[in-house]
Amino acid sequence: MATQKFSEYAKRRGRSADPIERDALAVFTSAHAVGSALRKARLERGLTQHELAHASRVTQADISRIERASMIPTLPTLLRLVTALDGRLTIHLDRPTAPRSRRAS
Repeated sequence: MATQKFSEYAKRRGRSADPIERDALAVFTSAHAVGSALRKARLERGLTQHELAHASRVTQADISRIERASMIPTLPTLLRLVTALDGRLTIHLDRPTAPRSRRAS
């Protein structure tokens, strides 16, 4: 079986999935992006997960779960990690590329 990049899988699944699956895929895609960014920032600073855990007061196990996208951090956890990395948290609220139906509030 050939391996594929997550982005390729997400694109393929997004086209064929029902709305609930698309929403779940969007959540996972976001979690994957957060985990990848955290891992990249940690490695750029030459830190191990254990060192980041000590500096941020977030457990090493949770850092591992976040980096693997098996856990979505709360905002306070994310802020502790960003602070320990001397980073800055930036959130972009982009428009979707395809129009979505509006949900009633």
